[in-house]
Amino acid sequence: MTSLRFLDLSFNGFTSDIPLWLYHIPAIERLDLSVNNFQGKVPSGIENLTSLTRLDLSDDALEGEILPSWEVFAISNF
Repeated sequence: MTSLRFLDLSFNGFTSDIPLWLYHIPAIERLDLSVNNFQGKVPSGIENLTSLTRLDLSDDALEGEILPSWEVFAISNF
């Protein structure tokens, strides 16, 4: 999965934490995890995905604060 660039897992009804294996896809550019029931905090491991240009976590059950580095990410990539 080292060359995977786009992954859409939206509308799947997942009911767990965001899986850790997602943080080990170095080339991922777009990741859509929306409209599931992912729970817990947004893991800090996602910020290590340096190729990521779009991340959709809308309509999930995530909690916690957005890190300052994520605010810049959100503003610069929409």
